[in-house]
Amino acid sequence: MRIKQIWIRSFRGIKDAEVILDPKLTVLVGANNAGKTTVLDALAAVVTYRRGTPIFLDTDFRAVSTGADVREAQPIAITLTLVPSADNPRFEAGELGQLRAQPSVDGTEHLRLRLTAQYSVETGRIETRLVDLDPKDGEINVDGHSVFPFRELLPFRAFGAERDLRRGMGGRWSDWSLVLNEVRPTPDVLRRAAEHFVLGSEVLIENTKDLAEIADALRPAGEAVGLPGSDVKLSAAPQDPAELLQQVMVEMRLPGAPRGFSADRHGLGTQGALLFAVYRLQVERLRLRAGPGASAVLTVEEPEAHLHPTAQRAMATQIRELPGQVVVASHSPDFVGRATGRIAVLRSVRGETSIREIDTSERSFRDHPRVVFARSILLTEGRDAHLLPHFARALRIDLDGLGVEVVDVQGQGSLKPAWEVFGPRGLGMPVILMGDADDLSTMRAFLRSAGEAPPKDLAKCVSMLRRWDYFTCWPVKCLEFELAEIDSGRWVDQAFLDQGEPSLADWIQHHGKDKINDTWKGKLGNRFQYVADLKPEPALARAYRLSKNKAEIPPRVAALMTKDGTDATLIPSRFRDALERAAKLARE
Repeated sequence: MRIKQIWIRSFRGIKDAEVILDPKLTVLVGANNAGKTTVLDALAAVVTYRRGTPIFLDTDFRAVSTGADVREAQPIAITLTLVPSADNPRFEAGELGQLRAQPSVDGTEHLRLRLTAQYSVETGRIETRLVDLDPKDGEINVDGHSVFPFRELLPFRAFGAERDLRRGMGGRWSDWSLVLNEVRPTPDVLRRAAEHFVLGSEVLIENTKDLAEIADALRPAGEAVGLPGSDVKLSAAPQDPAELLQQVMVEMRLPGAPRGFSADRHGLGTQGALLFAVYRLQVERLRLRAGPGASAVLTVEEPEAHLHPTAQRAMATQIRELPGQVVVASHSPDFVGRATGRIAVLRSVRGETSIREIDTSERSFRDHPRVVFARSILLTEGRDAHLLPHFARALRIDLDGLGVEVVDVQGQGSLKPAWEVFGPRGLGMPVILMGDADDLSTMRAFLRSAGEAPPKDLAKCVSMLRRWDYFTCWPVKCLEFELAEIDSGRWVDQAFLDQGEPSLADWIQHHGKDKINDTWKGKLGNRFQYVADLKPEPALARAYRLSKNKAEIPPRVAALMTKDGTDATLIPSRFRDALERAAKLARE
């Protein structure tokens, strides 16, 4: 048995959304407050349900209006769809007990359970019910279940972001305590171990002056509570030999160290890895007892916590190999980029969460996993990406603070595929595209994908694309030409001089005007005359020099022309428009 789907309605920021869970690993990603923890808590609410145990607070209900209280809120509804494990289309005999499976369209059996919560005027409390549903969403058992009926087949464990070994391995019901509880040493072994502990305790207490003084100071305590004649002693050994097992802890020795020391004295990243290892051990034992239909459910918040990037990628592999189903909420591009399985991207717009899944095989995602945490994305096709931070600073736009991710797809031909993955028809992220409009075929393909009939004229294509938040400069006016014209090329010349390069006049004399013109003509073909007529010759030379020279020059030009991000006067309109629109979308 495993969980196929969770459907959430009117719970915190989620009005109505569903997540399809991978049989092994599902990763929830998105910006802060997008709803990732809400999904984990919704899952936990169902699989740990016990009638009478408080689950929800007033603040968990999605308010219908400003100032509304829980009595006016829509009921919370969380529905789980359960299906057979592995490739079996049917549940095992007796696996569902008295409950009845329903057939799916593809012939696979499934069972749906719904947890509801709403405020009761009669009792003045939040009342919850867990029922199973028929194919038409009718409640089969109106009175509901007293507990989640598959606690043994779907044992649940939740890891928060804080992986503290002392707390995580302590407590009666921790994984470590449950593992140790099944250890059965013989009575003789327990007796011999206890004798050694008692002897060691006596040697320690009797031969340590400070401990003897502490014992003397504590002896009057009995008389103070009316127990004259009572005695207070110190002991470092448990009185019950069986208690020795609960004192067993993990000790770790680092490579090359002369001795080990308690694992809770290691870093939090190491402690987290040990907790996951203990969890795996406990789950594997549970599966042996519960049978082949059992599948543990684990939720983890920020599995990357306290780990460096390389370890985060390794953790993605290790978590996927844990038994059962794992649902993770992550903020790490390194973890997400390496994770395989199902990735659900959550976005919160005006307080409402939406959830979409991403194809992890898409190259755009694999190359740029950071975008799934953004509030808006600015797609560029080359050196534009290196200028945008300078221009944003001059415009007083905090890209990081707003959650705007700048992505260099490295070629205009890659803009459309990236748009398909991240844009309205893919993840639905707010995306702005920037291109220099020097490739007619790419722009025509983009227009066709947007449902437009593309013209053959380059200028008309650019005009049409501007209506689709596709900010470009003039046809054929690529970045090199654009920078070469700003302030009569002053900042381009200065940038080269700052890098120890020759002056423009010396550079032209060295390369020759004919060579420069012939190169541009070969690059631009029959569009060269249009460019040549448009620009004076020095501007053409500057543009050619930029195209052939160091990648550091364009960002240096941007820094100079904005006076290190303090003057926005000379910022080209397409950069300004793109940045301002990306910032506006991120704020929505």
